[in-house]
Amino acid sequence: MAGRKDLPRGLSARGCAVYFDNYFTTPDLIRHLCEHYGIFSLCTIRQNRLKGCCKLLSYKELKKRGRGSFTQVVDDEKKITIVNWYDNKVVTLACSYADAYPVQEIIRLSKAQKKTISVNSPHYNQHMGGVDLCDMLIALYRTSFKSHR
Repeated sequence: MAGRKDLPRGLSARGCAVYFDNYFTTPDLIRHLCEHYGIFSLCTIRQNRLKGCCKLLSYKELKKRGRGSFTQVVDDEKKITIVNWYDNKVVTLACSYADAYPVQEIIRLSKAQKKTISVNSPHYNQHMGGVDLCDMLIALYRTSFKSHR
């Protein structure tokens, strides 16, 4: 993190919360933001970036339990909570300030039943919708980079 001193330049208030996507997310980044800058975070994280910091249920086990099931593990050493949640596919979340509770119910469309159903969700959906919307808009309006020789 020595080369990333300007990362939270625009964030001056300690105790603020940042929500971001999984592209650069690691448990070390979450801990660094919390310890050095006082910035809490909630983000999606790729399973291969957990570096064995916790043992979660496998994807197959969550799928057997059904849509809306989740499992969480708290890593006391790194002071983060890791949550695996099964919606259409398994989503892995990392948070430095809260856990999966309180669970809220959200409405999803079930292709098998051909109707809307109620699914349990950790508090992730409340805040990550803006990040997902931003990613979608960037993909829609991406400018092409052209160069001339």
